[in-house]
Amino acid sequence: MSDEQRTTETPGGEPERPHGRPAPGAEDQEAPGPRARPGVVLAAVFGLLLGGGAAAGVAAARWPEHEKPKPPPPPAAPAVPGMVEGDIAVGAAPQRSGNVELTVLTLRCGMSFITGTHAEHFAEQGQICRVGVQIRNDQTTSVNVDSTTQQLVLANGATAAPDNQSMLIRRQIGLQPVGAHNIVVLEYWYDIAADTQPTAIRLKGTADLPTVEVPLPAHQWKP
Repeated sequence: MSDEQRTTETPGGEPERPHGRPAPGAEDQEAPGPRARPGVVLAAVFGLLLGGGAAAGVAAARWPEHEKPKPPPPPAAPAVPGMVEGDIAVGAAPQRSGNVELTVLTLRCGMSFITGTHAEHFAEQGQICRVGVQIRNDQTTSVNVDSTTQQLVLANGATAAPDNQSMLIRRQIGLQPVGAHNIVVLEYWYDIAADTQPTAIRLKGTADLPTVEVPLPAHQWKP
C-alpha cells in the first residue's frame, strides 16, 4: 500500500484524511461574499429619488403652456368706491366747499324699505333714495361734516333733508368727523314721494362753508 492510500485513525475513531485533501462535501460550501454597507444603500435610494424629482421638474417645465391650469382671476374691484348692486354711477366732477372736496359717487332710488342690523324702515313718503358722497379734507386740522345740511333737490323744486330714521338704521351719524388729509365715503338717505325724482344735491363741507350743487342723472327706478 502506498503512502497516498494509507490512512490513520484519530483518537475519536474517525479516519484522518491525507494531508492536502478536503473533507467530503467541502467542495459544495461557498465562502461568504462581502456584505453591502448601509451607507451605500441609502446613497443609492437618495440618488433614485433625486433623479426622479429632477425628471418631474423638467417635464413640468416643458409642459405646453396652454395645458397648464391657470389660477382664477382676482375679484374685480368696484368701479366706484362704495358702489353696490342697484346703484348707478353719478360721474360728477369734484366740488370744493372751502378746503373740503366733495364728490358725488352713486345714486339709488325706488327703495320701498331698508333694513339694518337691528331694525327695518318702510318709506313713509313713497320711496327711499341713497346718495354716496366722498369727502376729502385737505386741511391740516379735522373738520366735522354735518349730514343734516345736505339737501336733495327734487324735480318739483322742493328740497328734502336726510331722513333721520334711515340714517340711524344705516349707521350714518349726523356729525361726521374727517381727520386732516383724510378721505371718507358717506351715505345720505332720503324719504321722498314716489311720483318725483331727485335732480340735484346741495352739499357743504361744514355749516360755515359755502354750498355746492351737483346735478344727478335721471333714471327709471324699479320698485
